[in-house]
Amino acid sequence: MEGMDGTWTPALIRARLYPSGVGRAEGYPGVVLDPAADPVPVQLFASADLPDHWGRLDEFEGPGYRRVPVQVEVPVEEETVTAWIYELVPEAVPAEG
Repeated sequence: MEGMDGTWTPALIRARLYPSGVGRAEGYPGVVLDPAADPVPVQLFASADLPDHWGRLDEFEGPGYRRVPVQVEVPVEEETVTAWIYELVPEAVPAEG
């Protein structure tokens, strides 16, 4: 997040949390969005600088993740907002079992 001014706020998303992806995402936690899942705590970063940095953030996250929109519950503000999150791509999701 270097080079960006912004604020961090505790929030929640509905997703399945994996302690590690597979392939290039191995060793790094990840989520798969699922509106029926239990809430997962996250930190919501808000910054007017983000549009200028999406390219380098996408590159940093790499091919194991994709940037997708998500509904984020912000309890302190008592609201839900749309934000972006890096979700595991299907090939990086661990097999069930």
